Amino acid sequence: MKEETKRNYNVFFNIHTVSGIVISVVLYIVFFAGAFTIFEEPINDWEFEKETTTEKHFKTDYDRILTKLIEDGYHVSSNTVRINEVHDTKPYIRVLVLGEKVHDTIKKGWASLKFNPITYEYINAENDTVTSKGIWYFIYRLHFLGQIPRIGLYLSGLVSLFFLFAIVTGIVVHWKKIVSNFFNFRPWAGFKAIWTDAHTVLGVIGIPFQFVYAITGAFYGLSVLLMIPSVFLLFDGNQQELLNTISPENGTFKSVEKPEKMISINPLVYKTKSEIGTYEYLRAFIKNYGDKSANLQITATVNDSKRDFVGTASYSYKLSDGSLLSKDTIENNEYNSSLTMVFARLHFVTFGGNIVKIIYFLLALITCFVIITGVLIWLKARDKKTNSKKQKRFVRRVGAWYMGICLGIFPAIALLFVLAKTVPSIPNKDRLISTVFFSFWAIFIIYSLVVKNTFKINKMALITAGVFGIAIPIVNGITTQNWLWLSFKNGYYNMMVVDIFWFFTGALSLIIAIKLKQKSPKLIT
Repeated sequence: MKEETKRNYNVFFNIHTVSGIVISVVLYIVFFAGAFTIFEEPINDWEFEKETTTEKHFKTDYDRILTKLIEDGYHVSSNTVRINEVHDTKPYIRVLVLGEKVHDTIKKGWASLKFNPITYEYINAENDTVTSKGIWYFIYRLHFLGQIPRIGLYLSGLVSLFFLFAIVTGIVVHWKKIVSNFFNFRPWAGFKAIWTDAHTVLGVIGIPFQFVYAITGAFYGLSVLLMIPSVFLLFDGNQQELLNTISPENGTFKSVEKPEKMISINPLVYKTKSEIGTYEYLRAFIKNYGDKSANLQITATVNDSKRDFVGTASYSYKLSDGSLLSKDTIENNEYNSSLTMVFARLHFVTFGGNIVKIIYFLLALITCFVIITGVLIWLKARDKKTNSKKQKRFVRRVGAWYMGICLGIFPAIALLFVLAKTVPSIPNKDRLISTVFFSFWAIFIIYSLVVKNTFKINKMALITAGVFGIAIPIVNGITTQNWLWLSFKNGYYNMMVVDIFWFFTGALSLIIAIKLKQKSPKLIT
């Protein structure tokens, strides 16, 4: 019996170790980049300097927006137009148009536009519709490996699935000692013990957070693959019909014929808003505008004391005569919409306000630290004097790759913010910033492979990130005149928060780099 128990322990331990090592690099990138994607609004405000309007709350003229899109050559017929209001200190109307612009050349897919809610003029139109989607969007895509064509999203989903295995097997392996080890801290026992204790303690603290992201990450990354059997078994291979069924707001519908006139959208939206009452977030989807099959779908996250977390309402209208096609209120939410909402709110942190966002941010960084300590433990365990030269070279090379990739992303993202303010608005701004970002990251990895010393790699990452971090508010002040004190005076709090964060992060990084002394044994020599 004891032999069987020991065998099971070894199996789980090996699965935990192997799955952790295989996914650790990608997982580190996913969590580190994901930590920054939580703060979409502050980062976008800081980069694009959105102008403050005189009205924080406003009434959107949906008909006027559609008319303007058609006049400006956007192909709204047989496509989807998504409109939602953003109410904050710098309110605007966000419009996403699925499809190509008719007259001007634009990439296929979603075209992101922002409108001033008072004048209905474009905000940063040259950035939104031609060249730059912003550094937040770049980091967001990096979060799920979107820069890797075709397979990036699926790869991140598979990594999330392996991460789930690593969490479960880690709990099984450490279950008997999980409580005692949680209170165990041995700074005098050497760096391997410190890394082990930190890995265990912080890993236990972050288990609920990591478990949620392992599940939701796998859901978003692999949901398309999981739906393949349903496409063939239930929808005769018609993928679009399946999407229309499980997510009607994102689906498309076949054109029938063009009528002479569409009814006004405004009364339908205003009537729905009145019926829903107080809501947190509302989106309007106009599909096939100008066609007899045209319909309006309105979805809202409803503020309800009993079901605030999953409270959603959805209404669908026929735009040829205004008749109600479907109605899904908070009282009769379907399972698929409720489940999707739960996953979305958990994954994108759309609940709890800024305090929860900050907690998520810190937990994401803690997870990165757990990953790094796990790799350091693995490397130290294989840094043996009895190893052959070939084995030692392999361990050194693996360690250099790991540390270079993981630690290099910190200064690379700080550089990204500097580039956002120093690279002028040119047609290929996004491509240029992307090239510089990945070139810097590659150079840092090469440096790591050359020095093969964890202390030097870590110190270089802290110094470069520190310099870039302190430079961010300075560069922003020089290029936009939005210095910290002026941002505070003018009420540009999101801009101010980003500058303050990077200034203190940069200063702390430099202080730590200066204080670091190479007293620890070399993992990579």
